[in-house]
Amino acid sequence: MTIGTVPDENAPLVVPALRQWIAQEGVLALAADARIEVTAETADEVARYRPELLRLTGARLTVSAGSAEPAPGHLSVRIEPQLPSEGYLFRISDGIDIAGGDRAGVAYGLQTLIQLLRRSRDLPKGHTLDYPAQRVRGAMLDLGRRYWSTGYLRDLLDDLEWRRYNRLHLHLTDWNAVRVRVDAADYRGIAAEESYGMADLQEIVRLGRTHHIEVVPEIDLPSHATAFVRARPALAFPAGEHAMNSSEFGESPAGEGWTVDITRASNRRWLNGFVKAVADGLDCPSVHIGGDEWQDGEVLEGSPTLLEHARQLDPAYHAVDGLLEYLDEVRKLLAADGRETEIWSWWEGTSPRTTSPSRDMIIVAWSDSENEIDWFLHSGYRVISTPFDSHYITPLAYPGYAGDDRRARSVDPRWLYEQWEPRRHPLLLGYQYCVWADMTGDVDDAYFEWYSLRTRQVLADRLWGGARQDGVDAFLDLVDEIGPTPLGGGPGATRVAGRGPEVDFAVPVALAGVRFRPQPPDSGWVPPYDTGGLWAGDSLARLEQLRGATVEVRDSAGAPWRGALRLPLLPCGTWNLARLPEPVKVAAARLVDRDGRPVPATVAGVEWLADR
Repeated sequence: MTIGTVPDENAPLVVPALRQWIAQEGVLALAADARIEVTAETADEVARYRPELLRLTGARLTVSAGSAEPAPGHLSVRIEPQLPSEGYLFRISDGIDIAGGDRAGVAYGLQTLIQLLRRSRDLPKGHTLDYPAQRVRGAMLDLGRRYWSTGYLRDLLDDLEWRRYNRLHLHLTDWNAVRVRVDAADYRGIAAEESYGMADLQEIVRLGRTHHIEVVPEIDLPSHATAFVRARPALAFPAGEHAMNSSEFGESPAGEGWTVDITRASNRRWLNGFVKAVADGLDCPSVHIGGDEWQDGEVLEGSPTLLEHARQLDPAYHAVDGLLEYLDEVRKLLAADGRETEIWSWWEGTSPRTTSPSRDMIIVAWSDSENEIDWFLHSGYRVISTPFDSHYITPLAYPGYAGDDRRARSVDPRWLYEQWEPRRHPLLLGYQYCVWADMTGDVDDAYFEWYSLRTRQVLADRLWGGARQDGVDAFLDLVDEIGPTPLGGGPGATRVAGRGPEVDFAVPVALAGVRFRPQPPDSGWVPPYDTGGLWAGDSLARLEQLRGATVEVRDSAGAPWRGALRLPLLPCGTWNLARLPEPVKVAAARLVDRDGRPVPATVAGVEWLADR
């Protein structure tokens, strides 16, 4: 496999795909007495993955500390700092040699070995220098609008490392809640009942470092700040400035505060103290401070309080310049402690405006399409791109349920894998996908995971930069064959035990789950990217045929069918994966639609999974 997009049929298949592979003749199988040679720098990485290596090889794999130079018949794991950051050199000859550019590279090299072993103990001889095409490969969760369990966050970090992400952006505040508790007297009672103590978030940050993932906390200011204003009314603009205390986006109740009044020094000190307490408590190298969705320029200009404040700063300023000056005040506060500051794109569309944010800030750009980030790049800003039309997951209420207004946004894994091309620019740091919780009501973590899983898997591969498979279906075949992360004690890998909407197994199997792939409509798939981020038309109708399907099983031939798993959510247009709560031994299985009729093969392909 050559670097880029040209596949080599002899390259071993892993995910993300290797960026290159130079094959040699023969295979290697580790002997029972094989050992692992480590250095002090790599011992911890090996310890995390050794249990899975033991399971897959059957070898003793005694760990021996030293220089970890390559040795015939053994596995050596070391760091070579001259290699690319997060990259690794991987050789299979008469032994296995993994050299990482850093500890992350070592972890990724061990992952590649595990993935090869999951497919066969006979390892193909050859070597690769593998490293990411994009420096930042990120995910974002909207913890402000809803509370995610810490268990979900831990599981997500396990999976993010397996997919080689290196960033988790936590949106900790929004109009309805502050989700981080700061213990100082000035801030008690600010956080919602469902929120995270500093110790909770410190543990997530620590786990992130173990997983080579930077956790970036976000305190969204000066807008999306209704929860702050409710807890501390002095943060509101004067009562007569109703527009400044109301959102234009229909979320926060009118008049309850949206943009905080940063014109008062006492408010700025209080807000700055909160931001600094979070930054110091979590000891993160970067902090996101929001900066999005304040009122439009005319509304801001109509605020005598804000306009007067801006003119006091500089007679040439407009109202929005006062908000930008506040963001720069927070940037300087964080920079004094050596921290980077990030903000959302938004300000660039506000006029009239005299100033722009400091080029020392990183812009997380959520423009409709990523072509719109050119202005930031040409203006000298570092950018993390998260295009609204293609990288936003905003399920809202259950898509397709009564009362849903069809504004549920989802990412199409097929389009993302087969058509999307990540851009390259010296100032483009990378990409992230965002999971937002607007108007979702009382749904659980699994709801969001359903809509995120395939996006996370596909995007990881494209950001690493290796060659594509023939299509997303083949790619997800490989993803599911290799299976989930060995970290964290989650579910193991599975095998296909049967195919078809209804299957009688020759011998009973411990059914673990089901994969199903909607067949394209006669008009072909039209991705959400082409319809404003929303499934529509014949494509939506085909997916709706499978929403609400149920897995039914029977324990023996002739026994009655019984429900084992309901699938209430809208599927995507490629392989969907659903696991049973626990494997169950069955003689037969079938997939029926929400009316209880077997799903025709013309509507979906179905594969039944058993533990491997």
